[in-house]
Amino acid sequence: LCYKLTNSAGTMRYCDALFFLKAALDRAARVDAASLQTAVESLGSSFEPAFSLGDFFGPGRHDGASVIRLDAFDDGCACFKYVGPPTPIG
Repeated sequence: LCYKLTNSAGTMRYCDALFFLKAALDRAARVDAASLQTAVESLGSSFEPAFSLGDFFGPGRHDGASVIRLDAFDDGCACFKYVGPPTPIG
């Protein structure tokens, strides 16, 4: 959702954090550390991040990132461009 509103990296990170917290709290039985951890671990791939290509959460998997894509600097546009397909990780 946030990526449709702006292309600012800072805004996307902020939105990701807020929407992630909401997704976890919606699944939490209580608002405490143990319930929040259980809720995060139950998200699986249901959380759709604005700032990364794909996330997965589970027991012992709290960082989320599950997809990468290589990029390289392109002298023609003086910018970075993707040079490969999305690749699952972890």
